Amino acid sequence: MTTASAEVLPTWDLSDLYAGVDDPKIDSDMDDVRTRAHDFEEKYKGTIEIDGLSASHLATALGDYEALFTAEYKPQAFATL
Repeated sequence: MTTASAEVLPTWDLSDLYAGVDDPKIDSDMDDVRTRAHDFEEKYKGTIEIDGLSASHLATALGDYEALFTAEYKPQAFATL
């Protein structure tokens, strides 16, 4: 039985996300995510309650959360791949 001396690791092409680790768009995108997260907290903190919660308010909050999560995905994916 023979074993390989080293595993061949996959190589990811991340150029669709950013030009490289020094791409200024990374910082810009992270600043945007931080701002959006702060705005989300300010908008919804204390408004998501069981009593008196309307379906439209919850739907709007979930839509805003999804948009925030989507914006965060690009820099997070780049950092972890």
